[in-house]
Amino acid sequence: MGQQYRENYRRMLGKRYEAAADNPDLVTVEDLVNLQIGSGLPPYRVKNINASGTYTLEESDDLVVMRASGDYALTLPTNPPVGTRVEIKDGAGDGATATKRIYPAGGTTIDGFTYWYFYASLQSWSLIWAGDTWKLV
Repeated sequence: MGQQYRENYRRMLGKRYEAAADNPDLVTVEDLVNLQIGSGLPPYRVKNINASGTYTLEESDDLVVMRASGDYALTLPTNPPVGTRVEIKDGAGDGATATKRIYPAGGTTIDGFTYWYFYASLQSWSLIWAGDTWKLV
């Protein structure tokens, strides 16, 4: 079951998270959570942010969804365990017009940059902590 779970998970992550009534191939956040149930793996933790502004991610945040329109400044966790993965999603759909930025904590970088940003609506980013920097995947 573990191998099948990993294949399904990778397939689902390759698709967009938002749902569309006219496109059943799109995967929802709820689909990801339901896939996790019964797999024997730790739960997929989703953090919905319902007001624009600042937010510091916790090590337990697997997926952060910015639900409200407006500007965001998200700060990644400080020195989490190596291999920690976080996904961040523009759930409001205004990433092309609002200022939505991701900042690393503690003087580290994101692939050499001091911050990363959203430049398209409904965009999402996946990042992995490599021990001294965050890597975009």
